[in-house]
Amino acid sequence: MENFQSTFPINILIVDDEPKNLFSLTKWLEQPTHHVFHARSGNEALGMLLEREFALVILDICMPGIDGFEVASLMKVSVPTKKVPIIFMSGQMIDPRSIQMGYEKGAHDYLIKPVEPYVLLAKVSALVELYLQRKRMEKTVAFHRDLQKQLKQWEGDLKKKQQIWEDEMQQAQDIQAALLPAPFPKDRHIRVASRYEPFMELGGDLYDVFELHDGRVGLFVADVTGHGLSAALLSMMVSSYFKMDAIQSFSAQHVLRELNQQLYQAQVSGKFVTAFYGIYDRTTRALQYSIAGHPPAYVLRHATGELHMLPTTDHILGVFPKSRRDFHQETFQLEAGDKLFLYTDALIDSVNSQMRPMGCHGLEKLLKQNLSKTLNDLLDFVYEAASHYSFCGELNDDLTMVGMEVL
Repeated sequence: MENFQSTFPINILIVDDEPKNLFSLTKWLEQPTHHVFHARSGNEALGMLLEREFALVILDICMPGIDGFEVASLMKVSVPTKKVPIIFMSGQMIDPRSIQMGYEKGAHDYLIKPVEPYVLLAKVSALVELYLQRKRMEKTVAFHRDLQKQLKQWEGDLKKKQQIWEDEMQQAQDIQAALLPAPFPKDRHIRVASRYEPFMELGGDLYDVFELHDGRVGLFVADVTGHGLSAALLSMMVSSYFKMDAIQSFSAQHVLRELNQQLYQAQVSGKFVTAFYGIYDRTTRALQYSIAGHPPAYVLRHATGELHMLPTTDHILGVFPKSRRDFHQETFQLEAGDKLFLYTDALIDSVNSQMRPMGCHGLEKLLKQNLSKTLNDLLDFVYEAASHYSFCGELNDDLTMVGMEVL
């Protein structure tokens, strides 16, 4: 309360035309936290009430000129003074009619002269406490009003920033979508299908199917660790590096070696990339490939119903310099009717209600059971099956699937 009282001085106004009464009342009421003011007439009192705020007014009823009742009436019609408590003071016994009139004019209490100090202090203390409670309430209300105003301003600022963020995210989505390859044109040698499902607005997966200068077909699938904005930005970097390397080289091994070195030199902390890059020769039906820490690819052999695994050949990209480890290259001979199935790890990382991942074994089972499906139907079926396998009904990471069928 002491801090509150120091913030709000307790001003008390005594209105009496008798100097000795003013002196006595002032002597009894003055305290370190109380400031006592005097007025010897109603007009003087009204002037002082307009100059400062008072906790209460001790008002003599019988005064020359404007009496106490008239002062009280004028106080109650003025906004600055209408809430100020009034203690009427009279030097004679007051008849019931005068008491009623006093309360009608706004009196809170009465004092009879000669005033007893303990009676004066008790009545004044009660009204001072009411005044302080009112000031506390006003301060609390003002605080909450200012807080609501500030919260509305913050809410408006947050909405603006959120809209800016959403606009920027949409632009980033549009840019990332533009980096995805257009559908591979119809070809009498191969059929290509793909499915891309980012976990968030932006994904860390990327893929490309494109024709090289010598007529061979490049197939690239990569997965940046994590998802969201940081993974999407790194995937754009990977896409840029890869396209420059793939154009200049006819070797899957060389492309991944150069891509690894570029990512290593970029020093993206805490991030790495897994990738499959294969080069298919339409004439010989040979698939030359390198796999950098990526889940194994699969070949579904239509003629025999067999499923062939193409295991990873090398380490992840962006962690080790090329001087530490070299990259390897393998070749697999495809046949008419074969389907090459590439994907990112969201498929095999899908976890069921017993917290068991689908794993490569579960994926292999799905592929073996659906060898005869068309390429598009196969991708759709695998996606639905993996989502259904997940205990939450959806995959918890970006998913990319690319399929190529030899015609």
